[in-house]
Amino acid sequence: MTLLPSHRRRACGMALLVVLVVIALAGTVLTMLARQSCERAVLAAQEASALQGRWGQTGCRAVYLPVAERLIDEARRDGAPPTTAVRRSITLGGVRFDVVVADEQAKANANRLLARGKSDGLAQSLRRLMADQRRPLAIRLRPGQPRPGLISKAPQHYVSFDQLFDAAPPEVLLADDRGAAVASAIDRVGCWGSGQLNVRRAERLVMHEMLEGVLNERELDLLLRLREESPQFTLDDFFARLRELDAAEPHEESPTDKAAAARREEQQRPVREAVTDTSRCHSLWTVYGDGARRRYRLDVVQEGDPENDAQEWLFTW
Repeated sequence: MTLLPSHRRRACGMALLVVLVVIALAGTVLTMLARQSCERAVLAAQEASALQGRWGQTGCRAVYLPVAERLIDEARRDGAPPTTAVRRSITLGGVRFDVVVADEQAKANANRLLARGKSDGLAQSLRRLMADQRRPLAIRLRPGQPRPGLISKAPQHYVSFDQLFDAAPPEVLLADDRGAAVASAIDRVGCWGSGQLNVRRAERLVMHEMLEGVLNERELDLLLRLREESPQFTLDDFFARLRELDAAEPHEESPTDKAAAARREEQQRPVREAVTDTSRCHSLWTVYGDGARRRYRLDVVQEGDPENDAQEWLFTW
């Protein structure tokens, strides 16, 4: 057996050590590269999912908002009671989107209630409207200043739920329990639109709050009865029925008298200013999950008319 000189043995040992260090460094670098690649892949997948979600929400807006009136009307088939909102689900590119299409003019408008100066205040009205809700929201009023130059029947001091409620995340606003939406406060309360109440769809409780001092109980009962008999009734039908009732009651002068007709027209004016049988303001909630959490978007579109500017609002969570 031949022994290597000691200096050669030390050199071989050093070379082996260097090789081991290089292998260890290479393994560390490869591990870091693999981790970075995985992170990039996850981020890319998340970005792709987010992009798909945004496109899906935009697509839902284009599909559902233009036909909001028809969808809500169709929901009242087969004698179903009036509704302010319709819920649907649609799958786009393998992603499920839950949507809520709503008539904002069938809800109690916070700006209208404020403009009317209700004696017990806007906060009390909101509490009564939410008294029977499964998830009542904490009220915290934070009014703003209406936009200068804006044409609106009801000055818009409130334009978002954050100005009405404290700590109101979207899942609470929608009462969204693991994807199954139940009745919530926002089915009755809103802050967009002209402030005129669509009496073809609004709940009786909402009518009481919005039309106090405008319609008495007899007139409200007549309105609700007419709505049950004919879901597509108009305000002209309501006023015609009122005239029939007036004609059946004893009068000191003929109901066809010109002065009496003028008085009836004068009495109708505040009613026509407060109510409507059509809607020009609708909203769309769009909800989907991207694997990490549920994402929410709220679109509100108000059509313009001589007394109200056209406006749009967008909120995302």
